[in-house]
Amino acid sequence: MARKVVLSKRPPLPPPASRSAKPNASTPAVHDDSWKRGVARAKPAVKISTAVLAPYASRLGHFVDAPPEHVASISKQFLETVRAGTLTQPPAGEIKRVGSTELSLDFNHLDPAKAEAISAVGNAHAPTLHVFSSGAGLWARGGGQVKAMVPLNLAELITPADFNRLVHASQVVNAKNTDDVLFMMNRDVLAGEDVNAVASVLRREAEQVIESIVAPVRSHPRAFNPLVMKLVDVALASHKANTYISFDVWTSEQTHAPIAEFLQEFRANFRTRQFHPDAKVQATIVSALEKYFANADRAGDTHLFGYQIGLPAMHATTGEPVKGTAPIGEGAGKAKAYLDQSGRTAQLASRGKTTWMFQNIEVFDDLLLRLGAHVMAGKDVSVTLVPQKKGYAGGNPFLVDGKLRLLEQSAVPAELASGNEYFNANTIVQPLHARPPTTLGFEFKVNNTQARAKQNAGDVTLALDTAGIGGRIGVEYENFKTYDEYRQNGSKTIATYQGIWARLAGGASSEPRRP
Repeated sequence: MARKVVLSKRPPLPPPASRSAKPNASTPAVHDDSWKRGVARAKPAVKISTAVLAPYASRLGHFVDAPPEHVASISKQFLETVRAGTLTQPPAGEIKRVGSTELSLDFNHLDPAKAEAISAVGNAHAPTLHVFSSGAGLWARGGGQVKAMVPLNLAELITPADFNRLVHASQVVNAKNTDDVLFMMNRDVLAGEDVNAVASVLRREAEQVIESIVAPVRSHPRAFNPLVMKLVDVALASHKANTYISFDVWTSEQTHAPIAEFLQEFRANFRTRQFHPDAKVQATIVSALEKYFANADRAGDTHLFGYQIGLPAMHATTGEPVKGTAPIGEGAGKAKAYLDQSGRTAQLASRGKTTWMFQNIEVFDDLLLRLGAHVMAGKDVSVTLVPQKKGYAGGNPFLVDGKLRLLEQSAVPAELASGNEYFNANTIVQPLHARPPTTLGFEFKVNNTQARAKQNAGDVTLALDTAGIGGRIGVEYENFKTYDEYRQNGSKTIATYQGIWARLAGGASSEPRRP
């Protein structure tokens, strides 16, 4: 299990060393398959010249290496903490579990009238909202797929036999040891062969099987990947509130090119997609997307936030940079610092945005309901907390001297690290003007031989007053950690949100409103 150590304050980041963006050549392009035969490819209503875009919003993004002096300062902090023996550092104060009485609002006990009243509050504050979702990671359990582009309803789009092949290939990719790989692939090691080399080849072949199954259906008109879900969410919430709720997907050097290509294709062809079985709701969704993209074009938004300052992995004993390791950022907790450094925060603030919502890529929300709950909670920050039960677990919230905080499990007493009532869905609504988190941690990787600097999205709760909002399994959170869970939960989640979309499509506010 990964360990994390919390340090004091990180040093200021010097100017980064320039590194030209290199889209991952092994990442497949989005496929445009046979469903489009006879359908002319529509063009976006407004085309923005990339010359006027900020680097992070362009097709290349802004991906640079941290300068050597910053890498050295991080390594120094890491070594000092290891030598001090403070690999885990519990917070000062009395630590308790979070129970239902600590929730400001609980969507699990919400009647329709109350939900409507909360949504009305969200509607009133919608012009101030910016939605930000992390699509920076490659899905290791899924064979290195870009998770933002894997259809939730994958099981509807391929044959049962292909889905079984997909599950088997993912099991090979995630096998714990070489013996398991060889057994699952029914492969003997021949004389003169290296067992590890053979296993590596078999894992790569399994990844290729996964790609061969997933790639052809990414552009299916009924494919609902997380980006499609989120774009419909923000477009319909904007339609309902008659405003423009901006949206960015945070990318990495590994995911930026395929996500940029998918967004371009979706904008060109969303009119050919099937979003809802009801013809009126379908028409409203298409109309809302047309208006949403027109507003985005006027604002100069591409929905891309390709910004990362990469650090190499460190040797777990010496702290020295490990040559050849991918330079990556410090994790989701760096989002606000990147927003500030890139100029995006200032741009959003100039439009009247005061609140931003961080979400994981496979997590969705009824945005107006969630924003309304945040406003009514009356705290700087609100986090979605979901009931913990069999099959559903994650990082837990805790009370530290009566204040809700999101902490690493390793930083709390062992008796509090399990058996908790709620876990964190990692949907965090927070003020746009707040300073980025300053705590820095380290996570050990590769059988504890390497370490990576890390910040968590929840670190913002360590400094600001935070409210807990009770989320619902199947609505504010669902499991999408394995392909089997896509088969179990994907179509159900889409159906749930189609119900929410039908309600939002029922009518918009009468007067346009701006921040």
